[in-house]
Amino acid sequence: MDVLQALVEYRAPLWDNGLTTLSEIILGFALSAVSGFLIALLIASSTVLNRILYPVVIVAQAVPKVALIPVILIWFGFGRASNAVIALLISVFPVIVNTLYGLQSVDQRLIDLGRAMSGGRFMIFRKIRLPAAMPSVFTGLKLGMSFATVGAVAGEIFAGSEGLGYLVSSAAGALNTPLAYAAIVVISAMGLILYYLMLWLERRLLPWAAGDRPSGM
Repeated sequence: MDVLQALVEYRAPLWDNGLTTLSEIILGFALSAVSGFLIALLIASSTVLNRILYPVVIVAQAVPKVALIPVILIWFGFGRASNAVIALLISVFPVIVNTLYGLQSVDQRLIDLGRAMSGGRFMIFRKIRLPAAMPSVFTGLKLGMSFATVGAVAGEIFAGSEGLGYLVSSAAGALNTPLAYAAIVVISAMGLILYYLMLWLERRLLPWAAGDRPSGM
């Protein structure tokens, strides 16, 4: 009951800080989607690049992102840009891995058929590899959206001056437990909405692929 009252009483700061967090999530996710796809495409396009870039990706993922927050703050300063970068760093790995899996697991018989029909490398990619990889790409995007939410909120908690994560931290510091829980409820609702928005987009764009698979796979 106290949390419900806090949701009503503090609706203005929850709304304002929620918009801040949402902008950081969307920016971080967009950057991770574009960069993750391009990195996966480079790795999949060449055996040499696979041997060079993939170990770098694995090592980068092994680095605790929390340890990078002070460095990110030095480079980007306090504010939305830093939180968006943290969201990017946390969410880009599943995009890379799932996109790479999709590009590398295309049925070789389809590729051979495309070559037999005098298809060039770009045509095979556009007509065969990319459509076949899209279910895996969307799996990475759905995970990336969830991780971007975590990254943006984590950045706000550690070094933010606005946003829902900052609101949770400041409310907890002031012993305003109802407000802290209300902010957590809003964060959870936002994460669910963004995830199911990606799921809806997948079903709209790939109705042939999304219907028979679990939503998280």
